[in-house]
Amino acid sequence: MCFWDIIRNYIKEKKPKSKTQRNVYLAFQPGHPQFTTHCLKKLECNSVIPVLQGYRVPRNDVEGDKIRYAVVILALFRPWSASKISPLKSPDLSWLEAHTEFKEAMSPEHIRVTSNMQLLYQTRDAKFDF
Repeated sequence: MCFWDIIRNYIKEKKPKSKTQRNVYLAFQPGHPQFTTHCLKKLECNSVIPVLQGYRVPRNDVEGDKIRYAVVILALFRPWSASKISPLKSPDLSWLEAHTEFKEAMSPEHIRVTSNMQLLYQTRDAKFDF
């Protein structure tokens, strides 16, 4: 599951004391600082829309931002782990190559979200054109 979907569909809570309840939660991996105390619970209502604070997703139509855009999109939408088993990209690929390869496998929902991120830039640009 990618970071975007975890943020959209789960909330961090204290780990339930009952072992039967733990089946509906996602546990942190051993070694995580909150492995013994917290877990992620699936939201029962509609999912939330994540709002990135303090960092804007780079534009994909500006030459100087293309690598940063590729890194951010991979980090948000590609399932990955800090372990060597599931890295963010293969060491033999550049960030742009990894992003191009990943775009072909993106879900329609994630394609829609990334398109909407770019539409925000286009509407801001259009606002200043008039």
